[in-house]
Amino acid sequence: MNDLALREPRSRTVFHNATLVACIAVLGVAGNGARDTIEFSPSEGAELTKTFEMDVSMRLDSVSFIVNGQDFASMMGELDAMLEAERLIVVSDRYGELAADGPDTLTRTFDTLSGSSTASFSAAGDSQDQDASMESELEGKTVVFTRGDDGYEVAFADGDDDADEDLLENLEEDMDLRFLLPEDDVDEGDTWEVPLSDFLALLQPGGNLGLGGSDDEADEAAPVDVDEMLESFQESLDEILEGTCVCTYNGTREIDGVEVGEITLEITVSSTVDLVELITSVAEDNDQPAPDFEFADLNIDVEAEGTLFWNLATGLLHSLELSSDGEVAIDVAFEMEMMPGESASAEASIEVALSMKHSVTTE
Repeated sequence: MNDLALREPRSRTVFHNATLVACIAVLGVAGNGARDTIEFSPSEGAELTKTFEMDVSMRLDSVSFIVNGQDFASMMGELDAMLEAERLIVVSDRYGELAADGPDTLTRTFDTLSGSSTASFSAAGDSQDQDASMESELEGKTVVFTRGDDGYEVAFADGDDDADEDLLENLEEDMDLRFLLPEDDVDEGDTWEVPLSDFLALLQPGGNLGLGGSDDEADEAAPVDVDEMLESFQESLDEILEGTCVCTYNGTREIDGVEVGEITLEITVSSTVDLVELITSVAEDNDQPAPDFEFADLNIDVEAEGTLFWNLATGLLHSLELSSDGEVAIDVAFEMEMMPGESASAEASIEVALSMKHSVTTE
């Protein structure tokens, strides 16, 4: 056997080993590709103005009220009812030093806090319309959130000594929609879910901002206090809302020269809420006898989709667009007293079409 024959296997071995090392190196580089970081990370002293706009439209789809088999609602002829409402919230935030789950301090000025609604109702040829507006004493005020042992403490900034301290109750520091962000770095196509109860931060940005009827409408019917209503449901939202919110990371893009991470949202809500206890409690609070309910259900079916853009350079919210459509229905059945000693069975049903749009922009 000559020397070439002896050396050839070793040469092939060296070649194969080198090839294997090169492949491992290539695979290693591919496997360690950088994942994107979508996180809340403003620098100390950063400032951001946020504009929240919400438009709500509700229209009566159908109504029935049947007593002992007779539909009394049909006797009123064609019914039509609609409510349209809008809300505008503009705040300017200045961030202090960043901690693990938020800034140590946050200074917030409430630049604009306003809302309006238009309600209309028609039946049997008669119609009624009512307009209402909302405002808040917080508008123009500046508050400071300071991290404490049990969350944030909030106080008016120097110079607002005459402001009503009650306005500070139930204010929330987070108006950055941080609840929508992924917990870890992400690759394009990654998904995660968000609890539906967290969306109170979008329905009620900044907490209870004290939006109510203006003074010149004091003698008229006040608009629905949405903040107070949402606040009363806050603790039970996890039980009330059934459905999913799936977030999907779609990679990066450029908007007006700003590199942003894009997250799409797909939301489905399908819930049935038992209202018997609530209605009974309201009746008792008003010293009225509660009906003998067979059932009283609130049914919510809503689908929504939208897109969140996150500024990768500043680590702050860039913008959000979210649209939702669905139906809200109330179905009840109960026994009602027609006169002493006589009762009747009654069924009522109301279906309302719901449409909402949320928009958040920053500068």
